[in-house]
Amino acid sequence: EGNLGNNLQAQIALMKYEDRLPHRKIVQTLNRQCPLGLTPSTILEVTNRVAKKVAPEYNKIKQVIRNSPNVYSDETGHKVQGRKYWLWGIVIKLAVLFVIRKRRCREVLDELLGEKYNGIISCDGWSTYSSYSNNLQRCWAHLLREAEYLAEKHESAKLFYAELKEIYLMVDKVTEEDSLEMRKELYEKCILQMERLALKMNAYAELRKFAGTLKNGKEHFFTRILHPFVESTNNRAERALREPIVQRKIIGTLRNEKGIKITEVLLSVFMTWRMRGLNTYDELRRVLSS
Repeated sequence: EGNLGNNLQAQIALMKYEDRLPHRKIVQTLNRQCPLGLTPSTILEVTNRVAKKVAPEYNKIKQVIRNSPNVYSDETGHKVQGRKYWLWGIVIKLAVLFVIRKRRCREVLDELLGEKYNGIISCDGWSTYSSYSNNLQRCWAHLLREAEYLAEKHESAKLFYAELKEIYLMVDKVTEEDSLEMRKELYEKCILQMERLALKMNAYAELRKFAGTLKNGKEHFFTRILHPFVESTNNRAERALREPIVQRKIIGTLRNEKGIKITEVLLSVFMTWRMRGLNTYDELRRVLSS
């Protein structure tokens, strides 16, 4: 297919998804260096060809994530033909998987993790997660940000915010070296303390919605006490989404399903290789040459 070698194809794909250059900028850069006669449509087809070639690597990442005992998940809006879609990021220590879908629903989790994922999902409070699994670790960063906002806005929330931070410190300092018996006792203690805190906050009209958040999700905020290998926040997933968000700001909107697939595959594979300390150019040339 075509007369562009593996080295040039690798450069084009990396210029697009690591250097964040639009198609026309890639054309200008490469045509300035040598008269290749490239066009933006050529760049699109090259990235599509590369994505097809590395698709097996993408599928391996999906399987590794499905087999992980814990994943970190987050999602953000993304435009496709000007319409709002959702970019999902599922992250573990040495891998990340991106997909772009029309909906922010349970079916996406079924697709990514399987219909019966038994691991623990670190996430925000979006109801999709609780409908999919009861093995959740709710993000403390989200919770504390919301509590801080209320404390800045309402005098009545300041003491409650301070108490919530004290609970968080107890949760965050737990390690796998602590005995299971001690962790179970702490788990029960934190559940009761969260219930009391929610009850006290419920007495204030301006805090009732937040009190409901504490009461309804109380068990999910303390999962890491029983399973200390899980982090207390979902920051790992939020960090992984930063690169796609920057790319989204540059391109504005994806044009079609082909663009969706290329973006999913290449961003996932390139970011996973970087997380593993691999040279993306060398790895991409290896795959293209196989």
